[in-house]
Amino acid sequence: MCETWGMSLSLLVTIVLMVLILAITVGLWARHHRARPVVGGIGWMLVPLGLYLFGITDLAVNGVLSIIDWAQRTVWGDAMTWGAALVGAGIVLAVVAQFLPKGPKPAQQVPQRPVAGAAGRPQVPGRPAAAKPQTRPAPAKSKDGLTDEDREIEELLRRRGIG
Repeated sequence: MCETWGMSLSLLVTIVLMVLILAITVGLWARHHRARPVVGGIGWMLVPLGLYLFGITDLAVNGVLSIIDWAQRTVWGDAMTWGAALVGAGIVLAVVAQFLPKGPKPAQQVPQRPVAGAAGRPQVPGRPAAAKPQTRPAPAKSKDGLTDEDREIEELLRRRGIG
């Protein structure tokens, strides 16, 4: 009886997943009216059916039922509290790690003794002096006050009858 109930539950899970994927596919097709979401949706709908026929859905359902049975017969104690806390801390650390910078840490500058700056103030150790912002040289303007780029734009506008 239990084996039949587990098999019918895995079939129900398969059907629910396929209907959910079908609904998403129809929604995407209604929005875009393209073949791509339809073909992709049919492909994704075949996955739960294949997993069911392959026996993986039965395995997953039996695993969930086993976890439920284990939770019902297990007494919560200090060791389980520590285990749950460690699992939670591990998950939090894994999530935090995803937000940390990925590149190598920049090399630290060696602090130097203070040197008098341009205004006679000592420079703060470990901080670079304020650099002048880099500016591009202004494009050379001709006698009529236009740059080569401006003349090119005006010529394009004249050709199209805009200017």
